[in-house]
Amino acid sequence: MDFNYVSSLLLIVFVGWENCQGVQLEQAVKSRISILNALINKTENGHKGLQLEKTVPWKSNIIPYRFSPNITNETERLVSTVFDDLMNRTCIQLIPWTSEEYLTVIDAGSSCAASVGMQGRKQSMFLAPGCLTKTNISQQMLHILGFHREINRPDRDNYVEINWKNIRPEFSRSMNKYDKAAFLDMELDFDFESASNCQDSRIAIDSAVWITRAKNGTNRSLCNGDGFSSQDILKINRIYCSEHQNRINVTQTIANQSDTARNKS
Repeated sequence: MDFNYVSSLLLIVFVGWENCQGVQLEQAVKSRISILNALINKTENGHKGLQLEKTVPWKSNIIPYRFSPNITNETERLVSTVFDDLMNRTCIQLIPWTSEEYLTVIDAGSSCAASVGMQGRKQSMFLAPGCLTKTNISQQMLHILGFHREINRPDRDNYVEINWKNIRPEFSRSMNKYDKAAFLDMELDFDFESASNCQDSRIAIDSAVWITRAKNGTNRSLCNGDGFSSQDILKINRIYCSEHQNRINVTQTIANQSDTARNKS
């Protein structure tokens, strides 16, 4: 399939809904999932795989946001807790909306979902009632920042196994392996503790039976259950904060040199 054609279809899926809000927006997203299905091919092991262009990160470490009018006080509190954790551990700055490109946190619908990377203009994070945990919100923020789930890595079969028989067919695409080019950072090893590994029990046919687990019978758990992992934070810093940190270091060096010069004088 022509890759430019694929790219065009992805643009149709992920942009152009800036005039939609709340449940209407969620329905618009779902209605375009069928377009994505047209891009899916079978891999050599018979399970679905998807080639995507590399995710587009945000233009800087500053991400404007606003809460949807229907957001509850409890949801706003939980999201703000995750925002604070992210800002305390990285250079990311989440600020109230003042510019054209921004994130809208929406408390509506029946899904936990977010676009991956910067889409341009308005984009949304869906937080249904079942999504309101620190880890689920952290996972959606990873998506907003441009990070796919670890389970979608092309090398994931080296680390985990998937119980395909226990996955509802309508959710099987969430377990696709993506081409390496789709990832912002593939230099680090698979992160077992990533917030992105936490599974929504609704995708299981039998919620009492495992969906994913570490390979070779190890008891290593997937997902730490307490928000961002150390490697989640490392990845964010590697993509967004090296240039930012360099500017801080240069500023600090200049300040130190000025202090030294004043002391000598």
